Amino acid sequence: MKRYVPLVFCFALFLSLWDSALAEAETAEISAKVLRLHVRAADDTPAAQGRKFLVRDILGETLSPLLSGSGDRDEAARRAEAALPELQRQAEAVLDFLGKPEPVRLRLCREDFPERRYPGVTLPAGEYLALRADLGSGGGANWWCVVWPPLCLAASEEEEEEALDVFSPGERRRITSAKICFRSRLLDFLRRLFPQR
Repeated sequence: MKRYVPLVFCFALFLSLWDSALAEAETAEISAKVLRLHVRAADDTPAAQGRKFLVRDILGETLSPLLSGSGDRDEAARRAEAALPELQRQAEAVLDFLGKPEPVRLRLCREDFPERRYPGVTLPAGEYLALRADLGSGGGANWWCVVWPPLCLAASEEEEEEALDVFSPGERRRITSAKICFRSRLLDFLRRLFPQR
């Protein structure tokens, strides 16, 4: 019996690696269909956090009609990138109106995000394309959501349901089910040692 222990251990490790690789591939497919909005406050004071939410609101109001009708994430990103000067102007105008002018830096970039739960949807942790807005130094607490498909901009359940149509049935099942995901510290360590690019 003892001679089978290493074989069972190796088989369990293989299954764990296989499942992890499949989940990672699925996460990459999901992230390739998503554009996130990431707003970072200047600092953690209540006033800076309040300004962050006002900038978030003005960006969301502008992005909703701008990105509506985009065929995919890449088209939404092109529209957002073309509108960066106007989005920055609007964000800075809000801060000027409050009497707290500070620079706002907007850019499209790839960022790592932790797992995020929204009502009825859980996006896996991973690297996503994001429209990032840094207020001042951008060193304070941040806020993020999904602007394409419009999961955080959807005004109704019907719009949210329609937004989920960009995902394949398998991807949709993954993000709408409350699935327990096990992680391995060994696998996380190996991924940091040998990043895939």
